[in-house]
Amino acid sequence: MASRANRRNDGSNPMFISDLRQLTARHLPETIGRSRDVTEWSTTRMRPEVATVIDALTQRHADATGREITKSEIIAAALNLSLPVLSAHVFPVRGAR
Repeated sequence: MASRANRRNDGSNPMFISDLRQLTARHLPETIGRSRDVTEWSTTRMRPEVATVIDALTQRHADATGREITKSEIIAAALNLSLPVLSAHVFPVRGAR
């Protein structure tokens, strides 16, 4: 399934992904210049509780919009909302506290 284009960029990036790139550069500066090749996708195992949340959000999005959303887009959306807090408080830079 092809992903939808994000209206806030030139249309070439999937929804939420361009926003995540900008936030990553701001909140995780150590990642600047270190990007994975577009073919380097990663597979991860999820706890059942996490998978249930992702499935429920997928269904809600489909019910609300009539369109599918990928698990990757859901995770990117969650990171967009939580990355500032995660990077500052949960996973701070060593010695920053």
